[in-house]
Formats: sequence, structure tokens, C-alpha cells
Amino acid sequence: MDKRLLTKQGEVVAKLARELLSVSPGYRIPSVSEYCSLFSAGAGTVHAALRTLMDSGAVQLATHGHQGTIITGLNRKILWKYSLNTLFYGSMPLPYTTRMQGMATAIYEQFAEAGIPFSLAYIRGGRMRVQRLLDKHTDFTVCSRLTARLAAKEIGNLHTAMDLGRESYLTHSMLVFSEPGMTGIEDGMRVGIDESSYDHPELVQTASRGKNVTFVPLSYNQIISKIQKSEIDATIWSLDELEEKYPGVNMVPAENSEEMRTITRESAWAVILIREDTTSLASVLREVLDVEKILKIQKDIMDGVRIPSY
Repeated sequence: MDKRLLTKQGEVVAKLARELLSVSPGYRIPSVSEYCSLFSAGAGTVHAALRTLMDSGAVQLATHGHQGTIITGLNRKILWKYSLNTLFYGSMPLPYTTRMQGMATAIYEQFAEAGIPFSLAYIRGGRMRVQRLLDKHTDFTVCSRLTARLAAKEIGNLHTAMDLGRESYLTHSMLVFSEPGMTGIEDGMRVGIDESSYDHPELVQTASRGKNVTFVPLSYNQIISKIQKSEIDATIWSLDELEEKYPGVNMVPAENSEEMRTITRESAWAVILIREDTTSLASVLREVLDVEKILKIQKDIMDGVRIPSY
């Protein structure tokens, strides 16, 4: 750590950097006297803090007479470092497929390139990841667009910071059956459901609408085993994982209605979710993470061109 940041001037630099993280070019910054009051610091200290951030490239300022001082440029990666925030904490699903391994590798690699200390937790179940985000144990989570929509509707205080694109989360959802020859959910079936997820219950219940079935709550790592043992009759699962881990299972595409096509597309689309009270992080994330690079690294790992590292 730069020893200057341990001084009173350093304290003001950190506070100022945190303030500027949430604004954009074109913003008129407060006057020096207003900053003096806000930070309980002298004018010389505030001037020096502004100069530190300007000299580092974190902020560019232009004075416009009576209009005050306007921000003409920001580098939020540098601001984050000066803000004395510690680790940037994220979470994502367990890297159980090469697609998810590619996602983890890309996120780690780009935070390393930005020089921002970073930790990524792998947490099974969208509900748990969202809850840890709301409990402030993480700064963001990777989830599907469907999870983001359902969680925001149920809980609120959530904001989609980035959209990572079509099939960035998974390719297709499949109906999986214990018996061959089945093409849809039928009356009397026992249907496995993972209640730790937002997506899985929504997909399973939609596919089963109008049918007299029994939903069997199971943990994620039990469901396919129960299918293989004929202890349940059907479920919905990611094609990525089925192809990589369970070749030969009885499956058909789940997109057998317009409603199913809509929500399966949502479930295949990765987004980065943050809390509404931390929307300044969205700008930091967009500067650190390049969607095209994420998708390129993800594809390279899926194609076997490079080895995952996360």
C-alpha cells in the first residue's frame, strides 16, 4: 500500500475516490469548501487529494467558470484502488461444466489484468447466491437472466449490472425421463425439483402445468441419480451438463411451447447481478469486464483451445 494513503491526505483521497465511483463524466463536483465540510479536512488537504487522483489518471477535471468544475473523464479501476476498498467479492455457480469453467477463468483473468484484488465464491443454488449478495457477503453474483427477474420480483433491491449474452449461462434445457420414448410431462409422474434454485422450479412447474404430477424436492446432486434409478420419472436439466456428465440419458428439448421457449432462453442467458444500493459498482464492473473477451475465453475453454484457470 502507498504509505501516503495512511495519512490524513490519504484518508481524504480514499473518501474522494469512493464519492467519484458513483458519478459519470459531465458531473459537476462540489466546491473545495463543500468537500472540506464533507470530509472534515482543510482546503490544502482537499486540493492535494484532487491532485493525487488527477495525476494518477483516475479523474480528469475541467473548470468552467461559474458552472464550477466538471468531470471530463474517469478511470474507475484506478478509483477503486484509491478508495481503499479491499477485495472485490463475487459469486457464481459451481464450475460444473466447461462453460462455467470458462466464465470463472475469464472473470478471474480480467480482474487480474485490472490489478484489483478479487475473490470468487462458487455457490450452488441461485437462492443462496442472491441471499449472500443481499447479506453483503458478495458484491455481485453471476446468475441467469431468469433468476435475476424472479429474484427482483420476489425481493427487490437488485440491479442487473451487465448482460453477458445469449447462451453465456447454458445452451438448452432438456426434459429428462427415466423411461425412453417419453416426450413430455404426463399425469402421475414424479418430477424432481431443486428448490434451492429460482430457475429450476419455474422451468419444471411451467413444463408440468395442467398435469397431475407429484413434485419431489431434491438437492441438485441427487436429481439425475434418482432419474437413473427410476426413483423419479422426470425433471429438467442443462444440456451442457447432460452431454458432459450423463451421456445416454433419455432426454428431449424442453422448448415445447412458446412459454417454455421464453423462459428457457432467459435461463440460458448470464447476467451479473448487484444490489440496488451499490449501483456505482456497475460502472466498475463494466470497466473491468469485457463481454467479448469473456465469451472468447469461454469458447476457447469449451473448444479445448486453452486450459481453465480459476
